Amino acid sequence: VTATSSDLVIWKRPIAWLSVSLLSVALVLAAIALRSPRLELPITRFVEPSAERIHILARAVAISPDGRYLAYSANNELYLRRFDLPHAEAIPGTENATAPFFSPDGQWIGFFTGSEIKKVALTGGAPFTVCAVTNGLDGAWTENDTIVFGIVGPTDLFQVSAQGGIPEALTTRDDPTSDHDFPEFLPGGDVMLFSVARDGLNFDEGRIVAQSLSTGERRVVIDGGFYPRWLASGHLVYARGGGLFVVPFDPGTLEVQGDPVEIVSGVLQSADGAHYSTSREGSLVYVSGGATSPFPEVSAVSIARDGAET
Repeated sequence: VTATSSDLVIWKRPIAWLSVSLLSVALVLAAIALRSPRLELPITRFVEPSAERIHILARAVAISPDGRYLAYSANNELYLRRFDLPHAEAIPGTENATAPFFSPDGQWIGFFTGSEIKKVALTGGAPFTVCAVTNGLDGAWTENDTIVFGIVGPTDLFQVSAQGGIPEALTTRDDPTSDHDFPEFLPGGDVMLFSVARDGLNFDEGRIVAQSLSTGERRVVIDGGFYPRWLASGHLVYARGGGLFVVPFDPGTLEVQGDPVEIVSGVLQSADGAHYSTSREGSLVYVSGGATSPFPEVSAVSIARDGAET
């Protein structure tokens, strides 16, 4: 992804709305079975006063693997909210933080500054510097305690130990003008999904590919879409045109098993990515605003297996 001066924006609103919606995964599966063109989601809204300035250079929100916590970047720092509590709290020591992401056990939050990758424990304490990196964009924390991440600009994906170290290239681009970003790992940790922008910029018309880390074999999974996220229900979520789509996906054959269905529209999307995050059990949070929106608002959607509110 190539950043321009117009990309380097902190959106300002008097108050940003954090909208929560709950939906059973069974309803999503029914929509797919019925080939519903769109699934309408009920939205319950509440005010998040701390999110007065949302930094959208990189993804602003992340949900923990168990769906209990929401982390987001606002006012040049990170905030953490438990969904069963009324307010978010600023995380000390996270100045200039963007693009938060959780460890697999949900006990740590990784994030980027303009020059480093850091991590901070949910239990408190000072953040730990993982490595130096300029303009990091999006990260995934693997089960073997490795952080895989992209960088602004046409680049490969990189990896570094979450305990600290020097980043190393993980992927190799077929075309030096293309860009690899937005990694996601399937269960077991050998297969990585990621996005390829063939022109180095337009991920919306790019590809989602799967690559085996043990063999190096690579396969196109989706042609036209980006920012893949795997759900334990056996589905793949991805973004395109300001919407989120879900499609059945076989992790064994690395093939989709049907037609995609749009489950959410109006999701903030830019050259820097799609601003959403999923939990292991199917909850989803996103920043609303669509593919082109000068004044986004922060929203969240939760897709719970049992449909129960928390």
